[in-house]
Amino acid sequence: MHNATLHTKEWLTNILLKKLARWSEESSLTTEATSLKLVSVQRYNEEYQRLKTKYGPHLISIWPECTDPQKFVYEDIAIATYLMVFWAADKLCGGKPQSFVDLGCGNGLLVHILNSEGHKGLGLDLRKRKIWDIYDPKANLKECTITPSDETLFPEYDWLIGNHSDELTPWIPVMASRSSFSCRYFVIPCCLWDFTQKFSARNSQKNGPSQYRSYLNFVEEVGEKCGFVVKEDTLRIPSTKKVCFIGESRTYRPEDEASMNVRRKNYIDQRISLCTSSKEKQENKETAAKKRKIDDGERSWAEDFKARDKEEKVRNCVSVDAQTKDKIIHRVFEALLKEGDSDAPWNAGGSIALGNIAAMFDSETLKELKSECGGLQTLLRNSHHVFKVQAGHVTLRDWASDDYKEYQAKKHRRKGQPNRDVTQLKKTRRCFFFAFHPQGCPLSSSDCRFAHGNDELVKISSDKPTN
Repeated sequence: MHNATLHTKEWLTNILLKKLARWSEESSLTTEATSLKLVSVQRYNEEYQRLKTKYGPHLISIWPECTDPQKFVYEDIAIATYLMVFWAADKLCGGKPQSFVDLGCGNGLLVHILNSEGHKGLGLDLRKRKIWDIYDPKANLKECTITPSDETLFPEYDWLIGNHSDELTPWIPVMASRSSFSCRYFVIPCCLWDFTQKFSARNSQKNGPSQYRSYLNFVEEVGEKCGFVVKEDTLRIPSTKKVCFIGESRTYRPEDEASMNVRRKNYIDQRISLCTSSKEKQENKETAAKKRKIDDGERSWAEDFKARDKEEKVRNCVSVDAQTKDKIIHRVFEALLKEGDSDAPWNAGGSIALGNIAAMFDSETLKELKSECGGLQTLLRNSHHVFKVQAGHVTLRDWASDDYKEYQAKKHRRKGQPNRDVTQLKKTRRCFFFAFHPQGCPLSSSDCRFAHGNDELVKISSDKPTN
């Protein structure tokens, strides 16, 4: 303890005080900007407030999607603000409204805002969203599958945008470079995708960059290999993935396009070759090369590229056989009870690691769960009225503890519905513990939000939310 105090005094005297003295002599203290480095912060703040007031409240009030409007509306307003401020100040834009294509546009909100602000643009996505029909004025949105090829070039547009564009992200610099010499791009890398499969960092070291940073480096490299001067910035958006890249000017002359195209193709072919599976490596070399080759004609640039399915598969246990679900729930429930104190006033059960719970079931059962609902952990999490899954362990949910109030607050703070009346959902489901726990429910009927018997069960009309 004495040594620690001594070291602290030495640090204060020899390091901190010296730094304070040096800083006090500085004429001005500044720190490097960590976000909005490529635009005027003052202009950005002014424009953001204008767009936020103009679009925010109305869009939130009409939002028909299941996603959180508070997040998505203000995130896309911030992205639109950034693009408009950048375009207005960029010399290459010449002060004129920029045209764009948003690839994988999702809810289409970014397209709607930019269209409404005078920028000609198009949004493409493989699946139409409900809100597309609500935008007024109508946004230019189209439902289609986007496969990187010579059929998906956009020479008449100034910019290609990838706003969390998933598997299209690494292809957007390629598509921009081949669309026209003047075409540029803006991407926000989110989900980690390589050209034909999920991205995986190679030769990752313990103290090396994170998986996300490695992916950002890859996306930046793609832009550079495609002949762009690539600039990186950090956006001010409510997302953990805030980094964006702008493919601005070119590093080569227009007359060198043919040779640059060869280099682009070779880079992509080599990259795809590195990502091939061991099975493909055993194939005939000529066949594999033909399969991976980027064609100059109408064929896909990479035959292994696979766009997402148009219909999103529901993975929330709905399609799992009811008997299978019940068997798993009761088996885990009984195992947890055995780990608890049977002499306690109410046996709250013990704690079992997810790995040990998985070992209780055969491989076929686990395989069925994985394909239909994402796995055993998902099923247990969805049975939140019975189990609590935390830090890789499963316990019974003790409704008599503070968990009850915590769960009530979280469960009914539904996205986009902060003022929801939670009393609507009381007694709409039977109490699992009342029916199956040896000591019954730890709460009285008046305190428990679940029905203690069929006579307490409340039916809710179809126009009300369910739990």
